[in-house]
Amino acid sequence: MRPDGSVEVRITSQCQLEASQESTEGEYENLFLPATSFVYASCGPAIMGSKQSSHTFHCNEFLNGKGPPALITQANEEMNIRYKELRRVQPDGQMTWVILHRDLPGYHSDNTLQISFIFPDGVQTESHPNPGKPFAGLRQWAYLPDNREGRKVLQLLDKGFSRGLIFTVATNEEGVDIVSPADVPLKTQPDGGTSKTSYPDPDYLKIVRKILKDKDIE
Repeated sequence: MRPDGSVEVRITSQCQLEASQESTEGEYENLFLPATSFVYASCGPAIMGSKQSSHTFHCNEFLNGKGPPALITQANEEMNIRYKELRRVQPDGQMTWVILHRDLPGYHSDNTLQISFIFPDGVQTESHPNPGKPFAGLRQWAYLPDNREGRKVLQLLDKGFSRGLIFTVATNEEGVDIVSPADVPLKTQPDGGTSKTSYPDPDYLKIVRKILKDKDIE
């Protein structure tokens, strides 16, 4: 214990906590420490020591090994929560693609990548609107320019598809549960459709890459 009543806490390279004193008067509450070299704690509010951030903390128990989980454990738990937020809601299906010898509006010097998504009929899981009830499958096409940027987006869509993040099960306007694109936009027509579903759209590749990056797909 230091003269001012604080306890020296050392964080090792394995992100474990070691206390130089096992107890002081009073109780500790809510101790959460960043991975750093030294901090000084006393019961009640305290400020991080030299070279620390200005975050305050309270002690949560006597620092005798019964304190909070190791920092690496807390980090893993946070990653698990993030993974659950991006949990798989896409039914089992298939993604394939071919090259068409035609161009898309706005990409006159490039061939076209035609992507095929196929989902059979199935039964909904707990992640879907009506678990245990059937849903209608889907056969969907999407189009990309066959150039460097288009092939990069194809690679990212393939990665997102394998993680189950491109499609989901939703209830349509007729009240039927069907496989439907999630929140990643797809160009389902090469031309002749709306600006949301077909080309030309000079910003589409940039937009879809940003959406996929937000899902940790890059």
